[in-house]
Amino acid sequence: MSLSAAELSEMRKRANAASPGPWLAEPDTLAGRVWVQRRNRNWLGLAKDLEPIFSVRGEPPEAYRQREQDALFVAAARTDVPRLLDEIDRLTAQREKLRAALGDVSADLAELGAVFAAKGNTVFDEMDHLRAADAALKETE
Repeated sequence: MSLSAAELSEMRKRANAASPGPWLAEPDTLAGRVWVQRRNRNWLGLAKDLEPIFSVRGEPPEAYRQREQDALFVAAARTDVPRLLDEIDRLTAQREKLRAALGDVSADLAELGAVFAAKGNTVFDEMDHLRAADAALKETE
């Protein structure tokens, strides 16, 4: 499955619009909460800089372990998704550079093919000539 540029753009918009975090999972509670870092927040008169953004629900007791894993996954997504989008951008740019280089090589090969054809030779004939010349040079060493 490949992602379109529009889909990647929408993902990046959502990632950029989300609270900056860091997000923290609270896996040891029954609620499986995910918290987002908030600065200068007060709760019951105490300095509190974490605020829950949602809880992962499930039925006890089997669901406790799954909620813990779900909360850890969602908390990590805040940093994982932007990093994955950056990696996609890097790989896409690398692919475009490789495509350009391949186009250059293809053009060079087409030019060589025309030269060989003008001489009545194929690429394989020319390779045989190069191997013979290389062997002759090695004999003179």
